[in-house]
Amino acid sequence: MHHISELRIQGFKSISNATFPLSHYTPLVGYNNAGKTNILKAASWVIKKVSLAGEDFHNINNAVTVEAEISGITAEVLDALEAGHRIRIEPLVVDGKIKIRRSQAAPNQPTSSIRFEVWKEEDGQMVWAHNPTGIDAAIGGLFPEPIFIGAMENATEDVAKFGSGTTIGKLLKEIMGPVIERHSP
Repeated sequence: MHHISELRIQGFKSISNATFPLSHYTPLVGYNNAGKTNILKAASWVIKKVSLAGEDFHNINNAVTVEAEISGITAEVLDALEAGHRIRIEPLVVDGKIKIRRSQAAPNQPTSSIRFEVWKEEDGQMVWAHNPTGIDAAIGGLFPEPIFIGAMENATEDVAKFGSGTTIGKLLKEIMGPVIERHSP
């Protein structure tokens, strides 16, 4: 299964410059306000483009840059993508990996100004290439929509109101959806 195997974050929220090696399952453990959520939000941002606000910058005078290495990209993973996405991603896979980088120079820039790059071979050398057509959407197609699970102030209350917008509701939908689909007949 493919996953983000390394995340390098520069200038995002409380993280000035750090690299995080990741596995298929990487628990983030730490005291409150240690930056665990910032790591998750940076990973989400590198995959799904949105414009960052001033509070997302470690220093508003410096750009935010997040690099991700996506490992485990096999023929099976590529076959599961829609044809257009597969055509864009396949040439970028080197040894089952793709490296991507997203950067934003200043807060509240239009999304069209956010730079997206891929690590690819050009003239026999590996270089960062600016957003080949359609690659941003294709990379997003590799991953499901992330579900952010914040700390629960009152777990009993969250369970009692498990609507589609609550943490429990989102988890139940993800878990039960395929079960219901498979066994509903």
